[in-house]
Amino acid sequence: MITLDLDFSDMRLFPPSAHVGIWILPPASQSVMGILKLLERGLYMLKTEPTDRRLWIVENERIQIRD
Repeated sequence: MITLDLDFSDMRLFPPSAHVGIWILPPASQSVMGILKLLERGLYMLKTEPTDRRLWIVENERIQIRD
């Protein structure tokens, strides 16, 4: 699942092990280009990191991956 909603980062309510994978894309601005930039960063990381049963928070400065 890909969302802009940071509420999904609460691992007590949405444990990563219960999902195929959650990506949160909190853009600095809610523009299409801002969201596409974050999505592109996340897709690049898929080359080396699996997404199954993990929470990804893809930001402009960093990508946090939690199990």
